[in-house]
Amino acid sequence: MSTNRTVLWSRTPSIIALAGLFFTLNCALADESHHEGMFVGVRGGQIAFVDRYRIGTHVYPLTNFVRVMRNGREASLSDLQRGDSIQIMTETRFRMEYVIAIEAVASDAPG
Repeated sequence: MSTNRTVLWSRTPSIIALAGLFFTLNCALADESHHEGMFVGVRGGQIAFVDRYRIGTHVYPLTNFVRVMRNGREASLSDLQRGDSIQIMTETRFRMEYVIAIEAVASDAPG
């Protein structure tokens, strides 16, 4: 029994170093950013919106588990309406930027 403990304790620094390496790689490969604009539509697993400067339309792929909020309440992608003011959070993984969250405010919302 003491031999198994000795082997485990002798490998512990290696296991910790390996876990740290994976954490560092994950942080280096995942980067979050925000974008603002006006919602245009969703099609084929992608969201399209006009940037806040009204210069161009941008299209980003959606993850399978996008968190959607509209007017401060949980919503679904089908609740979004053309012209809603949106802020999206994206996450970059392996040089691809994916939408992970959308916050929308209806164009006719008071405020």
